[in-house]
Amino acid sequence: MAPHAQSSYISAAFNRANHIADWADAPHSTIAYAANRSIAIWERPGHADSPGVTRLLPTPFKKAITCLKFAKLSSLSAHPCIVAGSADGSIGVWTLDGQAEWQRVHTIKAAHQGSVSALGVARSPFASSASDVIVSGASDILLKVWSLPKDASQSASVVQTIDLKGRFPLDLSLIQLPGSSASASAPASLLLALATTSNRIDLYTSSTAPESSDRPGFEFKLSLEGHEDWVKSLDLCSTLTADASQNELDTLMLASGSQDGSVRLWKIAPSLADDADHQPDAAPTSSRADHDFEQMASKIESDQSTKAGEISTRAHPFSVTSADGLTQSWSVTFDALLVGHDNWVTGVRWHPAASSQGQHVHQPAALLSSSADNSLILWTPTGTNPASTTHAAFPAFDATLLSSGGARHARGPTNHILASSIWMPSERFGEVGGASNLGFFGALWMPSSFSSSTADPRQPVSAVVAHGWGGSAHIWTLSRPSASSSRVQWQVGDPVTGHFAAAKSVAWEPCGDYLLSCSDDQTTRLHARPLQKFAQALDPRTATWHEVARPQSHGYDLHSVSWLDRLNFVSAADEKVLRVFAAPRGFVGTVGKHGLDCAVLGSEHDSRASFRPTHGEQALLLLSLDPQDGLLQSAKRHGDLVKMAVQRCCNQQGDSVVAVVSSSLFDRPFSGLSFKQIELYLKWLYAQAWSVAIKRELMLVDITVLLVPESSLDTVSRRLCSRHTQVLIDSEKGQLAEATSKSLGVTVTQLQSSIDLREPFDAVGRDDGKGLVCYPVVALGGTFDHLHVGHKILLTMASLLADREIIVGVTDDAMLIKKSNAALLEPIEERIATVNAFISLVRLPFSPLVQRVVKLEDVAGPAATEADLQALVVTDETLSGADFIDGKRKENALASLENWVIGVVGSEGETDLQGDAKALAESKIGSTAIRKWLAAQGPRRVQALETAKRHRVSHQLRLCSSDEADKPEGENEKMAARPVGASVPPLGLSNRAVFEGSTIQDEPSASGQPIGTAKESLSAVLQHPPSEEQLSVETLWPELEKLYGHGYELLWVSANPAHPIDGGRTALGGRFVASCCKATSEEHAVVRVHDRHQNWRECAVLDGHTLSITRIQWSLDSRYILTSSRDRSWRMYERKGALQGDSDVRFEPFTGERSHARIIWDCAWSTDLSRPYVFATASRDKTVKIFELAASNADGKPFSLLSTVKFSEAVTAVAFGAGLVLAVGKEDGSVEILAKSDGEEGETWQSTLQVNDMAAEQINQLAWRPPVLEDGDDAVLASASEDGMVRLTRVVGL
Repeated sequence: MAPHAQSSYISAAFNRANHIADWADAPHSTIAYAANRSIAIWERPGHADSPGVTRLLPTPFKKAITCLKFAKLSSLSAHPCIVAGSADGSIGVWTLDGQAEWQRVHTIKAAHQGSVSALGVARSPFASSASDVIVSGASDILLKVWSLPKDASQSASVVQTIDLKGRFPLDLSLIQLPGSSASASAPASLLLALATTSNRIDLYTSSTAPESSDRPGFEFKLSLEGHEDWVKSLDLCSTLTADASQNELDTLMLASGSQDGSVRLWKIAPSLADDADHQPDAAPTSSRADHDFEQMASKIESDQSTKAGEISTRAHPFSVTSADGLTQSWSVTFDALLVGHDNWVTGVRWHPAASSQGQHVHQPAALLSSSADNSLILWTPTGTNPASTTHAAFPAFDATLLSSGGARHARGPTNHILASSIWMPSERFGEVGGASNLGFFGALWMPSSFSSSTADPRQPVSAVVAHGWGGSAHIWTLSRPSASSSRVQWQVGDPVTGHFAAAKSVAWEPCGDYLLSCSDDQTTRLHARPLQKFAQALDPRTATWHEVARPQSHGYDLHSVSWLDRLNFVSAADEKVLRVFAAPRGFVGTVGKHGLDCAVLGSEHDSRASFRPTHGEQALLLLSLDPQDGLLQSAKRHGDLVKMAVQRCCNQQGDSVVAVVSSSLFDRPFSGLSFKQIELYLKWLYAQAWSVAIKRELMLVDITVLLVPESSLDTVSRRLCSRHTQVLIDSEKGQLAEATSKSLGVTVTQLQSSIDLREPFDAVGRDDGKGLVCYPVVALGGTFDHLHVGHKILLTMASLLADREIIVGVTDDAMLIKKSNAALLEPIEERIATVNAFISLVRLPFSPLVQRVVKLEDVAGPAATEADLQALVVTDETLSGADFIDGKRKENALASLENWVIGVVGSEGETDLQGDAKALAESKIGSTAIRKWLAAQGPRRVQALETAKRHRVSHQLRLCSSDEADKPEGENEKMAARPVGASVPPLGLSNRAVFEGSTIQDEPSASGQPIGTAKESLSAVLQHPPSEEQLSVETLWPELEKLYGHGYELLWVSANPAHPIDGGRTALGGRFVASCCKATSEEHAVVRVHDRHQNWRECAVLDGHTLSITRIQWSLDSRYILTSSRDRSWRMYERKGALQGDSDVRFEPFTGERSHARIIWDCAWSTDLSRPYVFATASRDKTVKIFELAASNADGKPFSLLSTVKFSEAVTAVAFGAGLVLAVGKEDGSVEILAKSDGEEGETWQSTLQVNDMAAEQINQLAWRPPVLEDGDDAVLASASEDGMVRLTRVVGL
């Protein structure tokens, strides 16, 4: 399968402008909004399963989008089309094709000489017809009417240009006049309302007279006055009250919102005089004198203009000539003044038309207004909302509502008594003076659904959206049960958020559970994928990413972030100070099982070690063995129970089962037991478990059998059991279930086996009667690659034989180069750690041993020279090696060893294998088969599996540690010591830590002037993705440290990673922080390194560059620091000294080269353990160069150039993934994926995938997600770009 990219998450902010978002059924509920120069598509907003923003439509615009609306353009599409205008004066039109993909069908370049500020389109999908006309207004103070041809290959043409005489257009609303219909010769009559930089509203109508039908244009009719300031927003709707049987009026309603803080409603209806002409029963006038008086009064009133702010009921008449030559007379009257906002009204929107159960279309009488006071108001006529028979939750317009005064019975579909036509706020959303700074920019309604029979019960009956100054969407939903109740309650929905300025940096948390981004908008944002909402588990296949925290809201533009460990990060901003932040207690709860379930964090030490606890099912099987039954007689039943436990709990590679077998027989020195009995018992239990695992291809599932004395059972069980562990017990020991449940504090599940202890056990094997002897020192050896059940039997038996010391020789890498799939062999350090961890686990119920796990560099190893060694444990397959060791010991004048031999387990779980060494090797469980299976999994899945296994080993080592602080029961106490929140001073530059019970007193300023008061952000455990208000107020992280030293504004920061093989056992990540600043000379073009273990003391200043350093990257093992610079060179520095403990460490220049012709923007290290010293540099000279450290080449350099890759655009970002896959970000916003291939000329990197529309502007940083099991062999790439986008892209098929 060819590689392809899928969008997993798009964080894109709304542009800071009015009328840049719209909501329509296209084809289902969809919001399209302007995100810088792109159009973001947000699918099913408010729905429980909304995927969020699913795509970004590229545009041909050179500047940001300033206006966007959905339009009904019948000749182009049956679905609503997107019409957008840009600050560069261009206009574009997009339609849905047959595959539900958006395609750009028209582009009008340079439609205006200024920024497009207003668009007028026919929006209602229920009009009988609509002219394919677009009206645009721009800062060139012109209105232009465009006609769109049906053929997309033809260009749009200008029908009319209207000079606004110095006024700037702010909004346009276009609607078809009721009673007019399109014909083959002429389009329907249209009404256009225009808002400009004045307090007037201009009305235009399109001419449809026969003589003008070939080029229809708009004619000015009148101006409406009354507002005291500029009118910012307009919206027209048809009340849809016409009913042929009742001859009711065809009426339009116009809503206008102004900077004076008010909303005005205007009624546009056929004039009464025109109606009188059509009503034969109209009453005659009382007298000629009265008639003359009325005419005179009307003329006097019409000659007087309405002063700003005044209310006038004067009718404003106008007429329209239809296509058949008839003249229609209309009048506009002021209907209502809505006062409720404290600041500019930025948007007004009528509720979308809805259908009743009889499928008749009605217009709900509900209006939404947004304001700069950070509120939305839902206006409805006075009265109580009924249970509506329409799909809307509001009463519909009808003739009685459109008339004035009096309580009347509505004849519309609601059967609701409307007290009067007085409009009142029925709901207020938002928070006056809240977190959105300068308020809301627009108001949107969810379009009404029209298929009641197939209505989704989780789809809200109504929803409203506003977008704010911070670029985030605010959404409130009304569920069906709430809409029909007497007490309507709107709920906050999952928002869409994003950076509203350039996104500069992204950094994955070390285990890949969440992502941190920073931007020139002066915030850092943390993105994660909740798997739980309101304590209800979500389907992992459809769970979506969200912004779940905003750790830093700063006073300076932020340039870079880097994780120190899982709960601490450091940021660099446009200032001279680095700031270190720590997660508050609420965040730890939010991402955990009791919140959103985004991550598995474990203890405080786990976090510092960048260690992720096992993310699979954990089962603890408690078995009890009666001494009278014996080991072999109990083996079949216990094996069946172990098999059932594996069948029940092991479904993926990360799952584990630990079977604890307790008996007084296991009290040392194992009186009454023989070596053979224990070996056969363990082999039978492990074989039964492996037979299930192999059928499910769970090659790396963790199965362990522990033999525990009864006296140690409680201690061992407590160590192995956590609150997420499934505890299983033999049903025959049911009397112990209640006691165990009470002791461990968990629910116990009983397993029922059909095998009786009295059944024959010949299949298990026969005791050889040799007994069992314990020795002070025991030795064994092997590769111990990918520790499997055969290894575990061998190690268990040796651990039980030893009283004081165990020596394990682990075959060194140099002796294994001829092994099949040798590249997948675990590094020697990792194999040693795994053996140590397992021996410690086996000895948990006993006194600890001295564990000497060493490299085996020859066949004999330390067994040939160790004088105190007395016994050797081998397998049937390696028995010949014991003879070789015995010979070597004789050469060294040492005593011979006692050999204890165990059988091997078959690859399918057989226990009775026979044959010579070769036959046994071919049929047994072996690491060779596991590596063969791994080779078929793909590099990313292999890396994820290996990472999960390393974390499990680290967990076992800490589990067996005698240090009480590392025990699971200490986890809560450790996390409880974290800060509860942050206190932000008035200037907003620091987030001071707030601990439980503490208070912070603000000192007065030096001058004695008041400086304001600090605000506190106390974190809480969130049960749903946070709203914008919660993100801004409740999710700040406290700042713990400031790091000084640089003389100019910072550019980049990078903390050293935790060593992936070490797993945090001896060396923790985040000890060193390297940073750089802006520089124009060698003095400031330096890297400063701070040491966390030395109380953040500056421990090194690394020079070598002459201009600003653009990137700093640490090698995988933290040995080298790689830098790139504007001086066109890269430099490398080497760490001298160990990472462990508080030992002194120094850094020295190592190498470097001026290898590019232009600025080097980025550099990256390999993330592959097999080749950790491959690195790449990316430059404006349109090349990426790939190097590898090696022994000095012919030029005397400690590195070699592997490949140079050329591109058509400047390269601005580069990142290595698993398998040395390289992601390359370019200046035009595209990303290219390169894969390594081997050829006659050596290694090359070839393009395998081009993602052209990753962003509209340059890519600033790329970061591959650390491989995790849930991603399979797919790769997830995070990107940050200059247009403010943060994206996650899943790359499939690499």
